[in-house]
Amino acid sequence: MLQVRLSAAEVEKGAGNLKRNVLLRIAVLAMLALLMLMTGCGPDADEALADEIIWTNNNIAAVQNGPESDTVIVLEQDSVVTAIMDYHYFNEGAKPGTIGLIGEDGKEYGPWQAKGRKGQGGVENAYWDTFPNIQLKAGEYKVVDSDPETWSQNDESDNAGFTEVRGKAAGN
Repeated sequence: MLQVRLSAAEVEKGAGNLKRNVLLRIAVLAMLALLMLMTGCGPDADEALADEIIWTNNNIAAVQNGPESDTVIVLEQDSVVTAIMDYHYFNEGAKPGTIGLIGEDGKEYGPWQAKGRKGQGGVENAYWDTFPNIQLKAGEYKVVDSDPETWSQNDESDNAGFTEVRGKAAGN
């Protein structure tokens, strides 16, 4: 039988390395959790994208960039907004930015970092998805997109940037 003899210093050194490894793993997990929180994406993103559309001005007509009108969503009832998606078809390779809201009272919500998703024809980052999971009162909210130059719009949307809001009635 093989016997290994370690000095007290060697045992202490090994315990110190183990403690550092455990602390390092905890720090990495904490950073990943913080990143998920900051980007607004997590395990419930697919579920949020499956929620009911509670407001949209999307349509299938040809698009161009640069909205000429504000995009103002109207919530008919108090709602939990689980997803907000803006469309950037001619995005010239732009990475997803942020989406925020401004209420009728001037209160700002977000901005939330968007996650890109392929659009029609396989266009990278055409959909900018955010998952705020925030309760909002019934009313009007202006959508603020960090890259209006690549935000899609057309006559059918009254030249406002394409936005889709998903969620559910508050309390459900």
